[in-house]
Amino acid sequence: MDRAMTGMCIGEKRKLVIPPNLGFKDGHKQAGETLYYVVQLVDLFRAVPGLKWVEDDGLSIEVVHKIDEDECIKSAPGDTIHQQYNLQLADSTWIDSSFDRKEPYIFRLGAKKVIEGIDRAMTNMCEGEHRKVIVPPHLGYGLEGSPPKIPGNATLHFYIILEKLIKKDEL
Repeated sequence: MDRAMTGMCIGEKRKLVIPPNLGFKDGHKQAGETLYYVVQLVDLFRAVPGLKWVEDDGLSIEVVHKIDEDECIKSAPGDTIHQQYNLQLADSTWIDSSFDRKEPYIFRLGAKKVIEGIDRAMTNMCEGEHRKVIVPPHLGYGLEGSPPKIPGNATLHFYIILEKLIKKDEL
């Protein structure tokens, strides 16, 4: 898919035939099949990369798309967050996505409504910013996990977007 869409212009449509060796890998229900698609490039997003850091307790945060400081509305505890996210385990096992439900996950920052790693990763984040976050088990679901999908002692890999931010003083 990456190779087939390289060089496309917004609005362009292409018919794709993807041979088995370039398609899905073992374990996927369509592994080994020829894939047929019609794709249209509707929009193009060009990320502006930012900083990457690992905190002392292992929380890893990478700013995939940063917002200019002069345009940044920064999150703080007490603010209402509208978050889009994808979640998978370290072995790439797919767990959950707000995108699949076509609605953001909404919560109050700092109110312990999400795991500690995400609460911290979203603090001081700009509205519109994208981040990759790796949450170690002790900042996620710990030794117990969250059955049946998240096993105990799991490292969680998130892709998060702060889609909308309502400051606590605007509520």
